[in-house]
Amino acid sequence: GEGEGEGEGEGEGEGEGELCQPGDPIQAQCAAGCDYLAECAVSAAYCPGYGPADYELVSGDCFELCLRNPQFAEIGCTIDNCADAVGFASEVNETFGNNCDGGGEGEGEGEGEGEGEGEGEGEGEGPNCMGDAGDCERVCGWAAECYEEECGRSLDPDERADFDEQCEANCVFITPVACQFMSCQEAFQLAGPVIGDPDDVCGGDPNPPMPGECDLPIVDDIAPGGAYAVDNTGVENVIAAGCQDSGNAVVYRLVLAAQRNVTIYTDANDFDTVLSLRSACSDPDSELACNDDGGPGQAAPQYGSEIGAELPAGTYYVLVHGYTAAQGTATLFVQ
Repeated sequence: GEGEGEGEGEGEGEGEGELCQPGDPIQAQCAAGCDYLAECAVSAAYCPGYGPADYELVSGDCFELCLRNPQFAEIGCTIDNCADAVGFASEVNETFGNNCDGGGEGEGEGEGEGEGEGEGEGEGEGPNCMGDAGDCERVCGWAAECYEEECGRSLDPDERADFDEQCEANCVFITPVACQFMSCQEAFQLAGPVIGDPDDVCGGDPNPPMPGECDLPIVDDIAPGGAYAVDNTGVENVIAAGCQDSGNAVVYRLVLAAQRNVTIYTDANDFDTVLSLRSACSDPDSELACNDDGGPGQAAPQYGSEIGAELPAGTYYVLVHGYTAAQGTATLFVQ
């Protein structure tokens, strides 16, 4: 733009400030954004193809499109200058872009590039757009780095694939504005409505258990020849055995110094147990054995469980589950 940069260190001049808040009703967001767009569009400085008589046409068409696409409203609330408003509208509405005849050079106050100290355009930490077809990939890659920094960890392959899919699907909405960004906070504000906040994207434990570790407390270390108290009263989880509907599991760790045949069972129980054996506590796919009602106390109401396996030296995890989340006490025997 050719206007005067008004704000000290703002890089974009004063602009108009926030037109609306992302939490405002959708109608209010659309009305504010579309009225502002119409004001910009009927200025010859931005849209030579429109004139003052087209104000209602531009505003009305914009409002109708905005109500059908709520993400436009959220994005519109982040735009505070005519150049970005017209550019974004041209990207998402080809008819508007054609009628606008590509927009014009910004000449009004607050639309030019600030000359003052501070956060100018030029150098910065933004996506470094080049104005070509690769900008979408640049924006999404930069935004993913922002999310990872906020999450404190790298996105795993599935999370990154989901992120890239969402970002690329909404690229036409995000890129025109995001190319102007210089900070990750701006990326979160723009991308949040269409991709999700960092908590939504990163989800779950930022430091998930490594294979072999356990996301449940270890009740006890067990060994062949021992008998161990089991009590899952008050325990609430949905960790199930592979062979039966179960939950409210408690975990015991079994360490074998050498290969041996091991039999593990519950008895003297006052609730229906299910037993499972895993090589990695938090990974259900590592289950090596599972049993519901094969233990010594098979008659109701005990329903004991028993598993047996020839195991090489290593660390294993014995999970005592409650059948359909039953709770109570029992004794766990290892032979």
